[in-house]
Amino acid sequence: MATELEFRVIQVNKLVDYDEISQQMLVTEPWSSAKDCEYPQILLIETRRKANVEKMQILAHNRFIPQKIEIETNRQHILSDGEKSYTRLGEVSFKEKKSSATKHELKSVFMDETLSRIRLRIGENYINRHSNPYNQVGLMQIKLFGAYVPEEPENYSFKYVDEKGRPKKVEHDGLESSSEMIDHKYTEEMLSLGGILDRNKKRCVQEENFKKAKEAQLAQRLLKKATKEMEELEKDKNDAIQEEDFQRAQDLKDEMKTLRANVLAAIDPKLLEDVPNDPGPSSDDVTIRKPASIYETDGPVPPPKLFQPIQLSPRSTVGTSANQRVKTGVSTIPDSPTPREDRHLLNGSPTRSEIRSPKPIGDLPLRPVARSEKSRQKTSGNRFYEKENMVVPVALKGRRTSDPEIQTHRRHREEPPALTEAGFLDAIHSSDRSMASRAIDTFGLTTVQKIYSKNFNQRREGLQELQEKLENSSGTKKAGPALDAALPLLTRCLRDTLYAVYTSALDLFRYIGQTFIPENRLEKSGAQKYATATAEPLISVLGNSAKDQRLPSETVDALSDVLAADPKICKAFMPRLLARFESGGQKSDRPRAEIVYERAKALGIPQPEAGLDEKTVGKFSIAAMKHSDSEVKTIGKKLFVMAYENGDRKALRKMLPDDSPSTRNPVYRQLHEELRRIDDGEGRGESRGRRTGTSSSSTRRRDSDASESRKPLKSNLRPASVGRSRSGIRKQTRRGSRVRLPTAEQPEQKEELDLDNTSRHPEEAQLDRK
Repeated sequence: MATELEFRVIQVNKLVDYDEISQQMLVTEPWSSAKDCEYPQILLIETRRKANVEKMQILAHNRFIPQKIEIETNRQHILSDGEKSYTRLGEVSFKEKKSSATKHELKSVFMDETLSRIRLRIGENYINRHSNPYNQVGLMQIKLFGAYVPEEPENYSFKYVDEKGRPKKVEHDGLESSSEMIDHKYTEEMLSLGGILDRNKKRCVQEENFKKAKEAQLAQRLLKKATKEMEELEKDKNDAIQEEDFQRAQDLKDEMKTLRANVLAAIDPKLLEDVPNDPGPSSDDVTIRKPASIYETDGPVPPPKLFQPIQLSPRSTVGTSANQRVKTGVSTIPDSPTPREDRHLLNGSPTRSEIRSPKPIGDLPLRPVARSEKSRQKTSGNRFYEKENMVVPVALKGRRTSDPEIQTHRRHREEPPALTEAGFLDAIHSSDRSMASRAIDTFGLTTVQKIYSKNFNQRREGLQELQEKLENSSGTKKAGPALDAALPLLTRCLRDTLYAVYTSALDLFRYIGQTFIPENRLEKSGAQKYATATAEPLISVLGNSAKDQRLPSETVDALSDVLAADPKICKAFMPRLLARFESGGQKSDRPRAEIVYERAKALGIPQPEAGLDEKTVGKFSIAAMKHSDSEVKTIGKKLFVMAYENGDRKALRKMLPDDSPSTRNPVYRQLHEELRRIDDGEGRGESRGRRTGTSSSSTRRRDSDASESRKPLKSNLRPASVGRSRSGIRKQTRRGSRVRLPTAEQPEQKEELDLDNTSRHPEEAQLDRK
């Protein structure tokens, strides 16, 4: 039965380096040629072992479509790259079509060939200036189906690849490759501790020790949250290793160690003691049967003893006196050994052949160590001395990280080397020296040196010290110069990619905007400097969610808090938030628009004191309605409607394009409809007020007209036609006297009856003149 065969690309044109060519090329990763390349393009594919291939599937690229592909096979038993070694099997051609993100052309080639290598000659592409301007060709995926030939060895390209496609473990002088160094040991350790906590919680429930069970439950929640954060840190560390950003990888490693230590310190060590999978109630009367080979007597089981590191490099003598024995249940950690470069200066230091682990003293159980008869040789690659006094997890169960000895050892290891001011300024970039020199004069060398440190814990401590010194200078004449010196340091920390350092910088950002500037009345000069220094790094973080998705949400919260604190600070930030959008759109455009909309809802438009005037908001709204993001378009329309309801409508109308059928933007059409509804609603309200005010005057005018129409005519000449007209006049007069007057509920008639002029016949008017 045909199965899918494993293969890899071993040659791309003239490139035959296995390290440069990805193992997943055309398996899970697509391939595309270089720009403006030469044709034909050559791809050489090799199977894991010699196989009988029955079918080959080729999935073409959706944009870089080749016209044809020639297929050649190597049927010889001995692999060779010569032209005579390959036999032309045939060719497949692809159709020219428009580019599509989801449509690819698939070609299936049926064959019956026993081979190890397949060579593809890829022809020229179809000309398409829009989707393929550089005349490239590409393939998305290839699959081979068939069966391996029995008892055939693996080919050379798969020599160091196991069955799962991962590099085999190959040791070079005891060192592992970088791919082996990438692991998830911290996450796995926390998951195992989670299982131990769960078993201890069940045990406490069976013993009805609900207080302890509650502690275990809270510890489980803490451990679950820390495990998720540890997974993100391990992923970031692995990415940094792949990118060869080893400084960032070291910072992440230190952060992982700190997180692990904090979690273990917050959990009761008794809850981390392992119990059987099916725990039962514990009892003091239960005796444990012990093998005779381990314990000499049948007495009670002695309490467990913690691991005691052996001092392999003593300062004075090698031997250990009986007074140095460890008491039962007590753990001691010896002092850190003397540095290797200084050991030969000590009196009585042992020679290289004498540096061996002493035998166990008394009945103290020690860790079994595999020994060799040859003495250990010190080499530059020996890393044993770095692990000599490491605190193992078993020791952490009995000793909390609050132990002053551990803290002293850690502080001694993490202290940066002392530098003078001149040495520190020489070590940093030349563009930062003037700013750093002013900060040193204001806050001191130690604080500034910590902020520039490569250790993330030092940077956090430096930010805390900077805030404390700003609090001390608040209310004095030094507040203004202190703010000028602190802002460049804050800008530097706001560009930090580590979550712990960035959140500490946001805390300092909040303190300066909400407390320091208002208390010292620095809104006039300090607000603009504050916004100029911090707006650019904060806005750049709003659209950068690839490395850490927590940073944008924290930034939005901090900006909202600061903008709500003082309108003058809001006015300083608004020109940066209302700046024009860049072409193509940025990920920070939507958060910017949301922040502006929230401030507009809270303060109202227009609000010149907060930087929300009609003209600026109108321009920003029109630019937002042209944005490719639908959320930004909606926010732009809402902002324009808010400005139109309360601002200068004529000026805002001039900013909008005309409402013609040719307008393609549907948001513009919706906006014009809303503006018409606003205008029509206010127009009806004004006309209703005018009608109510003029109803009494129209009533008086109509009553006077009706009384004049009832006066008799003075002329005695009454022809027949005139008489008929008079009777018509009387009828019209009666009808006119019965005309209903307009009220507020009934609309006023546009044309009023003028009975004195319109009801007279022309002949009657002529008789009156005579």
